[in-house]
Amino acid sequence: MIDEHKLLYVAGHNVVLNSTDDTSTQRFLPGSEDVEKITCIAVSPEKKWVAVCEKACNGRQAKCVIYDIHAEQKKGVLPDPDVVTTEYESSEFLAVAFSYRDENQFLVTLTGYPDFKLIFWNWKD
Repeated sequence: MIDEHKLLYVAGHNVVLNSTDDTSTQRFLPGSEDVEKITCIAVSPEKKWVAVCEKACNGRQAKCVIYDIHAEQKKGVLPDPDVVTTEYESSEFLAVAFSYRDENQFLVTLTGYPDFKLIFWNWKD
């Protein structure tokens, strides 16, 4: 639940934003095309952001896409697609959480096999 009137959940390869006030209104945040599936999601404490973690295909690294819930716009991708990172090798994130103090800046993820690393990300709004 985002609030009393908004529900957020995973359905297939999409994140669905559903309004309980207007049952005919559903909005979708589609998963990335180059990934296998959504593995976990997290909503920020102030209910502004949603982090969608996805399992990569073909030996690539897992990624986490951050959306602005209210604007339904992509705000960031972790790791940055333009930067090669050697922090982890895993193709999936098993868990994700926003910082309670600085949700517009910090996020933590847990990678799967073979690393099982806890990674603290600094992303800026």
